[in-house]
Amino acid sequence: MGVLRLDTNSALPEAVAMYRNAGWTEIDRFNDDPYPDHFFEKAL
Repeated sequence: MGVLRLDTNSALPEAVAMYRNAGWTEIDRFNDDPYPDHFFEKAL
């Protein structure tokens, strides 16, 4: 089984809400990019 991961910023509350409502699970930081502060994954 594969996993998709994505990140976004709290300055984009619509994006955060959309990912949560679409079944993405919030996870711990997985990269060093300083811009995002929300991290999600979803199993394929």
